[in-house]
Amino acid sequence: MNEPSYRNEPIGSVRALAHALGRSERKLRWLIDKAPRMYRVASDEVQAVAGGEGKIVYDPAAPLKEAQQRILRAIFGAIEFPTHINGGIRGRSYRDDSALHTRTRVVIKLDISVFFESVSDHLARAVWQHFFNFPPDVAWALTALTTHEGRLPRGAPTSAHLANLVFWDVEPDLVRALARRGITYSRYVDDVTLSSRKKLPKDEIEWAIAQVYGMFFRKGLRPNRKKEGISFAGGPLRVHGVNVNSDHPTIPQEIRRDIRQAAHELASELLSVGLDEPQRVHLRHVLGRVAWMNLFHADASTKLRRKLDEAVTEAEAGRDANDRQARDCSEAYGSNRADDL
Repeated sequence: MNEPSYRNEPIGSVRALAHALGRSERKLRWLIDKAPRMYRVASDEVQAVAGGEGKIVYDPAAPLKEAQQRILRAIFGAIEFPTHINGGIRGRSYRDDSALHTRTRVVIKLDISVFFESVSDHLARAVWQHFFNFPPDVAWALTALTTHEGRLPRGAPTSAHLANLVFWDVEPDLVRALARRGITYSRYVDDVTLSSRKKLPKDEIEWAIAQVYGMFFRKGLRPNRKKEGISFAGGPLRVHGVNVNSDHPTIPQEIRRDIRQAAHELASELLSVGLDEPQRVHLRHVLGRVAWMNLFHADASTKLRRKLDEAVTEAEAGRDANDRQARDCSEAYGSNRADDL
């Protein structure tokens, strides 16, 4: 399958949409009316980007977020995505994305500038109306529920899937055109990767990049040329920070070494100082890195996880023993005080 497809019948009316989302039509229209005022900035930290804009993460208010989550399940859950789209899709990760580019001789990395903020409500409405084949009033209602201030809100549950579908009508032809020249294409939200298992001459690379940028421009989006990168065989070839030189993606050796060292040092600390709150915070961080390692090196990560679990169990047993000893001492002291009296 080379293009996304929607398995369900189109939603034919706003009333049918309300039913699909578990709302009355009156409550749905109330929510649509209030939606523009139902966003708050999730963090005071705003990343500065080109042009003086910022990447703001929003946290929709509970009624709107719940509706967006139902849209995610009821509508986006009925989409079959092609293998070249992997970001934000349940059951897929950037391991799947990087695995498409193994045993390659050249890797080309491209990026869309401020992607979510650049996807207009007009693009979103076109997805609802022309990809899903929803009538204009339903497309309008869904656009109102999933966009904010004329664009995709970063942080909304529905934004990643809408971003995945922005190129629904032009991306399949691009993928086929590249494949005919032996070039593999994938997109992880706004990160585009091209690769080839054969040597590509300079003009072929320039042609491929121009095709991808042309797709961006057709949707009114801009490439982030600062993130453009080309790597060739003879050195490490990486996609999403992992090596793709061999038959399967691997984490760079120095990063694996750092994760192993962090896990072993933490296990020793737990046995010596116990499991206090700072150690719990550190433990969550290290376990997160071990879980990431599991995507690529399951055997090695399983051993590290077992070592940490054993250290935690022993540390907690030691803490319980200390608590019992302290309690026994306290009770003994209390009994002696009673005898003295």
